[in-house]
Amino acid sequence: LAIFLMDLKLGKVVVGVLIGTVLALPVQAQFVDELDVPLWASGSIEKVEERGIMTGFGDGTFRPKKVLNRAEALVIILRTKGIDFKDSSIATNQFSDVPRNAWFAGAVAEATDRSWIQGFPDGTFRPGKGINRAEWATLITRAFELTPGDEYPDFDDVPSQIWFSDSIFALYKNNLIRHYRSKRFQPGRDIIRADAAWVIAQILEKPRLMGTSKKNDFSLARRASSRRVAIKPRDFNPNKQGYDIERKELKISTNADTETVLMYRNSNWINFGSVRIKNK
Repeated sequence: LAIFLMDLKLGKVVVGVLIGTVLALPVQAQFVDELDVPLWASGSIEKVEERGIMTGFGDGTFRPKKVLNRAEALVIILRTKGIDFKDSSIATNQFSDVPRNAWFAGAVAEATDRSWIQGFPDGTFRPGKGINRAEWATLITRAFELTPGDEYPDFDDVPSQIWFSDSIFALYKNNLIRHYRSKRFQPGRDIIRADAAWVIAQILEKPRLMGTSKKNDFSLARRASSRRVAIKPRDFNPNKQGYDIERKELKISTNADTETVLMYRNSNWINFGSVRIKNK
């Protein structure tokens, strides 16, 4: 590393060079399987880990490609909303496959009381079952009280009258779909942990969804609709829109100052015009 020091004195430039050594310190990875984390999910995983929402596993892995199950999905959403569900397990759980002492029992009871989940006709919740994209969209929509907008995505595999269509349209309105320009949503595909981290990280950036503001700020992630893109002509000049520009020439005449500049031995600095001279 070379650092150049310059000093201007009496019209002379003095250059000093300082040579140092740069030490490369080892950087500890956040998770031991960090190389398995998709690039698009890296920042999101870091954010949810810092908030204590998705903290990884005891062996130091995050397992970004692991399928998210139904119990894990509830815990993640409750943590995102800041809802304490530990005491909820005291209440009798209505599902036959949710033991009272299970680590997820409180989350299931809390989500049931809030009408986020209903379970299956056989009276089970199936906590270890993977949650697919349609179910995830429905759960997110219910938990954060999302509603569809006036514009809808063009997903070939999402009929407008199917049970999960409004939930997907609500996610689209709130910029919670990563591949929103795709022709397929793949509602039956399982959500992996990297997918969940990305969605939760987006929610954390939306004050209205987090309950801290009545509106969201989409200024940093605004999506342009291909149906509303205007084609600009080649001679388009944004500086000439809405007003006319008039050019004028400004002539300036100056007269030289003929007054004599005097410098004395005991004088320190003297100014004339825009020049300042030091007497040495």
